[in-house]
Amino acid sequence: IMGSTDYAAKCKEYIEQHGLQAEQIFFKGKVRTAAEAAEQLHIPLSSIVKTVVLYCDGIIVCCILRGTDKVDLATMRSLRGTGNVRVATRDEVLAATGYPVGGVPPFGYDLPVYVDDEVMALDVCYAGGGSDDALIKSSPAEIVRATTATITKLR
Repeated sequence: IMGSTDYAAKCKEYIEQHGLQAEQIFFKGKVRTAAEAAEQLHIPLSSIVKTVVLYCDGIIVCCILRGTDKVDLATMRSLRGTGNVRVATRDEVLAATGYPVGGVPPFGYDLPVYVDDEVMALDVCYAGGGSDDALIKSSPAEIVRATTATITKLR
């Protein structure tokens, strides 16, 4: 439920306020999934990065992976030192990141961020842009800089 919050504008404002090297791209239709985004941009799914939000024993963390990859929950359990790791619910995602599922950008919230090492091989990547009709074009290095992310194997 979008309500009166313009999530794409909130994301754009964050980029401008923090001087990030990231460009917001808008689409006529919805791009809720990495596959939809890749199709719209006519690029491989591996060039899209997704932000997967996990609940780790009371702490919400964000994992950034290529669109073709999945988070290995066992890896996250060992990274976080807890057995209680699961994908966050829609409500948890919105409450923790300030963005709805399908639009979560790779930055703009005060949460632990992990970037899969495979993402770092990309020159340019496309990520959630705040809403389901926007994406961010940036570089993995800029995302890491913006989030002080931990680079590790997540898949």
